[in-house]
This record gives sequence, structure tokens and C-alpha cells, in this order.
Amino acid sequence: MNLPDSRGWMAIGLFALAFYLFTLIAFLPGLQQNELFKLLATAVISGSFCGGVVAFYFNTAKGSADKDVTISELSKKQP
Repeated sequence: MNLPDSRGWMAIGLFALAFYLFTLIAFLPGLQQNELFKLLATAVISGSFCGGVVAFYFNTAKGSADKDVTISELSKKQP
């Protein structure tokens, strides 16, 4: 079984964080009145807070993973 790379783990983590926030709202309706919670939840869900960081990581990690595969394949061909 192949495990996901770092980009996959980050996507799983972001999904889990969003699911956790929705679960908190469902089980603790009083959080809907808390302005700080609404601000932080909106930032996490909409991606406006961490969207740039996540986009940068996904773009740089993909190039890095592809580069690592290429170097690994080339090193196998060396005598």
C-alpha cells in the first residue's frame, strides 16, 4: 500500500480540520455566537488565511517530488 506524499497528507489534514470545525458547530451551537470562532473558522474554510501558504506549498512540493524522482532514476543508471 502506497502512502500519500506530503501534499496528500496536507490535503487530508485540511479536510480533517474543516470537518472538525463543522462538527464543533454541530455539537456546540453556542459557538455560532462567538465572533472569534466565526472569524477563525471562516479563515480556515475559505482559505483566505492560509490559501497562499497552501498554494505555495503544493506548487513547490510537486516540483520537488518530481525532481527527486528524476534524480533517483538517474542515480540508478549510474555505474
